[in-house]
Amino acid sequence: MKFFVEKTTRTSGRLGQVLITARCHDYKLKTPMLLLTTHTGSVPHFTKDVLELVLASSKTKDKQVLTTGTGKNIPVKTPDVEASSHVFSVPVVDFIGSHDSLLAYGKGVAAFAGLPDYSVLATAHSSLCAVRSGYNSSQGISLWSHSGRVTLKPNE
Repeated sequence: MKFFVEKTTRTSGRLGQVLITARCHDYKLKTPMLLLTTHTGSVPHFTKDVLELVLASSKTKDKQVLTTGTGKNIPVKTPDVEASSHVFSVPVVDFIGSHDSLLAYGKGVAAFAGLPDYSVLATAHSSLCAVRSGYNSSQGISLWSHSGRVTLKPNE
């Protein structure tokens, strides 16, 4: 993941782009952006029709080139779906107990949560809950699911 600053302001604001290189595609996300925080793939307090209205009002077209702050253009492979238009933050802790089911399903978290046309940013912790400190080790990080503490290692 790389962040490119395009413009800064006198009041500490900045415009930029995040470039995420994945197996099949490169995704560019313009910042600031709407990052919808979810709980198990669902946006809290949004009905499906309200969510669709929010997503429809924020949809934009992206260029095929990423421009850095120094003016350098980087070609970006873009998928058919406009990945940078809508990004959902899905905490890994919400699906840690369903890991085997997700693997068996084989279509990923986005499709599993009913969001197959949108990008998902997997985060270790939920921004909706306080993070407990003091439990991480050099082997991995501690996640707190409904069934208690789970250690997530880098190779998992």
